[in-house]
Amino acid sequence: TQKASCLLTNAPSAATPAQEQTFLIDITDMAGNPVQMNAYAGSIVVLDPGDCEILCAIGAEEQIVGRSEDCDYPESVASLPVVTTDGMPNTEQILALNPQAVVLDAEAAADTSLIAELKGANIQPVVTNVTDINGLYTAVTLLGSVTNRVAESGAVVANLLTAFAGIQAKVTADASKTIYFELAPLATGLQTAGSGTLINDIALLLGYHNEFEDMEGYVSITPAQVIGRSPDIIVTTIPSSEDGTAGVNEILARVGWESVQAIADKQVFYIDVETLTRPGPRLLDAINALYADLYETPAQ
Repeated sequence: TQKASCLLTNAPSAATPAQEQTFLIDITDMAGNPVQMNAYAGSIVVLDPGDCEILCAIGAEEQIVGRSEDCDYPESVASLPVVTTDGMPNTEQILALNPQAVVLDAEAAADTSLIAELKGANIQPVVTNVTDINGLYTAVTLLGSVTNRVAESGAVVANLLTAFAGIQAKVTADASKTIYFELAPLATGLQTAGSGTLINDIALLLGYHNEFEDMEGYVSITPAQVIGRSPDIIVTTIPSSEDGTAGVNEILARVGWESVQAIADKQVFYIDVETLTRPGPRLLDAINALYADLYETPAQ
């Protein structure tokens, strides 16, 4: 009994209230990591273009002090210092800006040495990881919390929720038709999006199935796979080229693809790659454009 009472007496002193630090911001990012800050982030480096667009949409553009070279929208961010070299984060350049937070996606956050150096310099990493439309709402809310733009981020989320619900209410597809998203041209090797991607969720929102939903993430595929599956719709993010080697007309003219349903029905459409693939507020532009193609364009 004496031993037990000793344990009970000593237990509270191991974690007294005085030892528990409290933070102004104490939340979890989209990688499950704690975000603990004693002040809102007044200076931010952003490495993901979708996150950059979110920050600007919620009124936090003035808080951005550095960006990756891919962060190019809105045009007003072009004057900000670039902290990437050949697409890779340049830690030295980031540290030189002395930001309070660095916002980056899960792929960039996989660089453990970058994360360690940021933490060593008392810079808070904030990781986003948008793989579906609900994840977009989470990212907007997360960045609103970090930047003290809670009301603004809430308004952006509410607008997107209302707009997407309105589109979903109008959708009339029978859910058996499929879309193939061509994210790289035939000349360089076909690439598409499978399950666990924002693009897969977009297809479902519009009442279609992603033709390659049985694969995961962004994948390389062969022409034979597309021909064999014969998708009902083809969406390309490759704009038409003057020499005719890319774009909608190139797809429609592919030799050996005549049996593909989308080509037989001339249901091949172009969508701007940035609006379709960036997890930001402009996703609504891509979905509106796709809705118009799928439901409002007369069959040819």
